[in-house]
Amino acid sequence: MLVITFILIFFVRVKEFSAEERAYALAHEPKGVERYIEKSALPISIIAFLAGFIDSAILTGMGSFSTDLKIPLAGSLFFTMYAVLIFVSRPFTGRLFDTKGDNWNFFTHYIYLCQWQCFLLDWPVSLAQLLALLSY
Repeated sequence: MLVITFILIFFVRVKEFSAEERAYALAHEPKGVERYIEKSALPISIIAFLAGFIDSAILTGMGSFSTDLKIPLAGSLFFTMYAVLIFVSRPFTGRLFDTKGDNWNFFTHYIYLCQWQCFLLDWPVSLAQLLALLSY
């Protein structure tokens, strides 16, 4: 892939900006923190960061958690089914992302994730691990 990308670089043409376009861009360039952070992206970015942080903590602890409870099969089934479900659902979620937009896709998935996490609090551990796949 690196070699192919390197070869394709030579076929890319970049449009040169005129002096007026450069002057306009410099005059209307954001100042301060706004140069680095898009304010409209902050809410979804914070939610995505928190959800990713929580998700990684769950997935990291799942192996040792299932081993400590002496149900390693449920833990390995969780990871296997997690990979299969991600592989199967990616085309559908990608299509939703393209047609409905990012906010619709992310917020509905976060609400669904929270709903299933709350629902699984009272289930037996091995069944809860397998049902947790529905929230991912």
